[in-house]
Amino acid sequence: MFATKDTLTAFSRGGLLRFGIETMLRGPTIVVQALALLLAIWTVLIALPVSARWFPSPAWQWGWVAFDVAIFVALFALSRRWRHRLATFIAAAITADAITTLGEAIVYNVPNRRSLIDMIVIAVAIAAPTFASIVLWNARARAATS
Repeated sequence: MFATKDTLTAFSRGGLLRFGIETMLRGPTIVVQALALLLAIWTVLIALPVSARWFPSPAWQWGWVAFDVAIFVALFALSRRWRHRLATFIAAAITADAITTLGEAIVYNVPNRRSLIDMIVIAVAIAAPTFASIVLWNARARAATS
């Protein structure tokens, strides 16, 4: 355990936390796969009947589920073989997701919140696509210069 930490510290030049954040923002294959896995878990959660209260209508809920399934498939395909146009499409779609989610949170979720837990869920719902879009735009830019 300590040998691994010492080795990582030797190569990290600036600390392990900074190294971890920089690695995540580069968007290597494993990070794209992790984003796909987290999205799959999120999609299952929002598809549950108990999640209906988070959406203005069933059509809205199932629209998000369908969108997330499509993005999951695209992320998985991107993790298998990097394609610049696909990366651009996914990054743009997830950026639009982040903007739409923020709007939905402001208009619907925040006024209907019930507890602090609700605010945490809303914050995660906004932060996740925002973070994913940053990672993907950075990965796309790095791939273009490689």
